[in-house]
Amino acid sequence: LTRLPLALGDSLRAEPGSDEIRTIDGCTPVSVRIHEEADEADETGKSSKGDGEHSSEGRAETPQTAVLGEEPPVFEESPRAADGVLPTRPQRLSYSDIAAYEACPLRYWAQSVARIGEGSHGRSDDPMRFGSALHALLQTSADVASDVCDARAHAIARYYRLDESGHDRLRAAAARVAAAPIAAELKAHDTLRREHPFAVTITAPSGEFDLAGSIDVYACSKDHALVVDYKSGTSKANAEELRARYETQARCYALAALREGARQARVVFIRPEVDCADAELEQVIYEFISDDMRPIECDLAEKYERIAHDPYRPRMMWDDAICHGCRISGSLCSLTSRRRVAE
Repeated sequence: LTRLPLALGDSLRAEPGSDEIRTIDGCTPVSVRIHEEADEADETGKSSKGDGEHSSEGRAETPQTAVLGEEPPVFEESPRAADGVLPTRPQRLSYSDIAAYEACPLRYWAQSVARIGEGSHGRSDDPMRFGSALHALLQTSADVASDVCDARAHAIARYYRLDESGHDRLRAAAARVAAAPIAAELKAHDTLRREHPFAVTITAPSGEFDLAGSIDVYACSKDHALVVDYKSGTSKANAEELRARYETQARCYALAALREGARQARVVFIRPEVDCADAELEQVIYEFISDDMRPIECDLAEKYERIAHDPYRPRMMWDDAICHGCRISGSLCSLTSRRRVAE
């Protein structure tokens, strides 16, 4: 642009507001718009030509410079995350997707639609890391000798980078599950599957979608099914809180069992690190029959419609139990933990 006065000279005599095409060195075309020169403003900031030809602040319009090539495009302001991200209609949902959406629609979008992923904090006591290790150990060591189980526990603890206390905690939880009455009940069934995958098609008002997932332990005999899901953690909660917490997951698993032909399905959530009053493992149990299929499908279809059509908005306030580890915290989402701000 510093070459323009030399290249174009001072021969621009076109009328104000007109456009001209000139070349630099006879080869580079530029578009030149001629603007009327603004009068100087007096000490009060007003033009000698009147208030109507200047901005409300008393400044003359800034003259446009010559632009190489085409004029730059005008970009509209991007919507804020607080206004909600436009929804998309998913073809496939898992219970984890539904739970994530109900906890925070924007975080559901980040991890399930945009695939931004989760934050890794590198802590040996990370509850998500310990939960993954416990599921891996129970999946591979439920029916093996104790010495083999100990060796696998050590290998799994190293893989998930658990410290010594995490390793001991892992072995203790697995031993308690193996000694619980539910373990013998599972073995008594005709069919026993671990990490049993499922997918069922549900029809919603806006179309069909697949509910998919994996069950920790699935056992069945004739028309009876037993579903077991392991929950890590040592937090205390009353029975009503636990039933509300696991209800949607239980309904998803029950629908999968009933769709496979069972007429009765029992879904049991086991918390191997929490004791009941009688020193037994804490369990949350749900019972379903074949007549429950239709109400479950309608409930899941309603949840799907909200996910498919409502904007994905963030939570109103930070909740460490929900927001911890969120990759978009402090960026696409304005919520940030006080601990992170202090750091």
